[in-house]
Amino acid sequence: MSDVLSIGELARQAGVSVRTLRFYEQKGLLTSIRSAGGQRFYGAAQVQRLQEILLLKSVGLSLEDIAALFARGGVEAGRFLDMQMGALAEQKQRIDVVLGQLQAARTAISAGQSLDISSLCELIKSTGRLKMEQDWKDIVGRYYTEEQLKELAKRAPGPREQADIAAGWRNLKLRMAKLADAGADPEGPEAQQGAREWTERIHAFTQGDPALMRSLQDMMADRANWPIQPEPEMPQQVTDFVQKALAAYKARNSKA
Repeated sequence: MSDVLSIGELARQAGVSVRTLRFYEQKGLLTSIRSAGGQRFYGAAQVQRLQEILLLKSVGLSLEDIAALFARGGVEAGRFLDMQMGALAEQKQRIDVVLGQLQAARTAISAGQSLDISSLCELIKSTGRLKMEQDWKDIVGRYYTEEQLKELAKRAPGPREQADIAAGWRNLKLRMAKLADAGADPEGPEAQQGAREWTERIHAFTQGDPALMRSLQDMMADRANWPIQPEPEMPQQVTDFVQKALAAYKARNSKA
């Protein structure tokens, strides 16, 4: 089968997760060629269909909309271009805001004015936010299905609650880092208290949904393949300590 791709090969080349490909197949959007042993393979026609799905998603269509379009024979070329232009127009609006800030800064410099630190910092944040927004959208889209993203959007916390959640995570990570640095036992009471809080925070995000938990785990396990590499929040020593504490907590509570 040299003229076909395995599910893993297609996932790597298309920049999506294996779970996403299987999900598209479950939804009837994508088909695969099955080997005698039941393995999934994809030929040119299947790869082209995946490209169509990803392009339609990129212009804002839901999977339900895409399925309806495929059922009607696909998308008329003119309409598809209209959708692409609409999505790009929205992106252009955001870009124009940043371009306006940059142009104002360039004009000030040409007039012999110097930019103060706050203005420079704002420019850095604006341009960084624009790129980061797209990068994170690409990352999340690889691992979470559209239905999962819709559900997460429905119960997304407000700005104040988001700040509280972020502060809680920072505090918990700091406590675990101090324990790791002090050479504490991952199975000790303080570490296990931290592991309990860690587990509860993850559960608050997944709401006990095993599929959402798997998507989160897949995303974090594939961190090396993200298009951007955020600075690690914790040294490897602390990460190892947390993992040992979580494993001990899980083992202890699975026996309870």
